[in-house]
Amino acid sequence: MLVPLLLTALKGNLKSVVSGTLSDLGQRGVDEKMTAAIPVIVAEMESDGATPADLELRQVVRGAMFRLWKVVVNNGHAADAFRDAQDDKVVAAVLVAINRETPLAEIVTKTKDEIISLTF
Repeated sequence: MLVPLLLTALKGNLKSVVSGTLSDLGQRGVDEKMTAAIPVIVAEMESDGATPADLELRQVVRGAMFRLWKVVVNNGHAADAFRDAQDDKVVAAVLVAINRETPLAEIVTKTKDEIISLTF
């Protein structure tokens, strides 16, 4: 089950993966799970030194993407695949809206919004 999921995600067919694998959650469920996890994700990222003060903004956004997807799929390999499949578009959209002074919670929220917009 996981191998076809990863292969499909890596081929760029993320929408079909999400609709097939996460159909029980749907857009609203994925959004709610990610939104509820934002305070924990921010705390973990701050604890790990994954903040705009410590890393390049691109790395911060990619880290947020991984953590947001991991909340939904509960598997690091699958979260990597989802992040990698969406990386270029999500990172580009978020980077134009943030800077080093942007609070980490806002960066994670903007990242989540772009993931939801791209996925559904």
